[in-house]
This record gives sequence, structure tokens and C-alpha cells, in this order.
Amino acid sequence: MKNKKLTYILVPLVIIIWGGIFYRVFMYLNKTPDINPQTVSRSIENVSKEEIDTFSIIADYRDPFLDRKIKHEPSPVIQKTMSEEKHTKNNVIQKKNRTEKRIKWPEIRYGGLVQNPKSGNKVGLVKINGKDHLVKAGEIINDITVNSVFDDSVVVVLMDECRTFGK
Repeated sequence: MKNKKLTYILVPLVIIIWGGIFYRVFMYLNKTPDINPQTVSRSIENVSKEEIDTFSIIADYRDPFLDRKIKHEPSPVIQKTMSEEKHTKNNVIQKKNRTEKRIKWPEIRYGGLVQNPKSGNKVGLVKINGKDHLVKAGEIINDITVNSVFDDSVVVVLMDECRTFGK
């Protein structure tokens, strides 16, 4: 008999609580925002009058990979006029024409070094244009000569131009 009385009290209480929760959610989802046209126009005018905020990044924190502190000089903020921008665009186009004579290097990524424990031969994993190659020092792949292979980098030569690629 005692359990029936408790059930008759708790069931309506649960229904009232869940009804209140559903009512609040329903009212929140169907709420229409009150927009006053005067406040919208004022806020747009205020935004257009604001000045541009400038900042510089001070990156004098410790490099986690090299375990040393690196100090960078902050770069000054320079604003260019329209005539200066046109002038620099012409210079960029002229520089591109000059650099076309340079060698176009394929995409090269160094994966690491594998060493045979018995023979001691060192073989590097190099990805050239998306294809993996196992290379030794002195090998030639696609006109690229592997000059030397190290634990953290590989030195390659293409048409008398030497470059080092790291992991």
C-alpha cells in the first residue's frame, strides 16, 4: 500500500519536471530575434570608423626541437600605396622570368636511414615525385645523384646544383 502512494506522488512530479524542460526548449527554438533598424545602422557606422589594429608577434620562446631559444626580430609594419603595389607586381613578374632559367627540382622527401646490422650498409628512404626509392650514396635516380646519406638528411645533386633534404 505504501508503494502505491509513492508512485501516485512521483509520476505526476516527473511529468511536471519533463514538461517544464520541453517547454523551455520549445520556447527557445521558436524565439524570433527582436531587431531594431536604428541599432543595426548605428553598429554598421561604428564599424566603418574603426582604425585597423596592428600587432607584432614576439616569438622568443624555446624551440622544442632544437632545444635552444631563438630570437626573431619583429618586422616593421609597412603600408604601401597603390602605385607602389603596381610597381612591386611588375618587379615580381620580372623576377619570375629570371628564375625560370633555374632548375626545376622534383618533390623530394627524405624518410630516414636503414642500416643492416650485419654488413653495416646504409640505405636511405627517399620519396621522389611520390615514388619511394631505397638509395645508397652515389646512386642516380631520374637524373638525381645521391651524394651522401645521413641519419637526419640526404644530399642530392641535380645538374650541378646541390641540395640537402632533411626529415
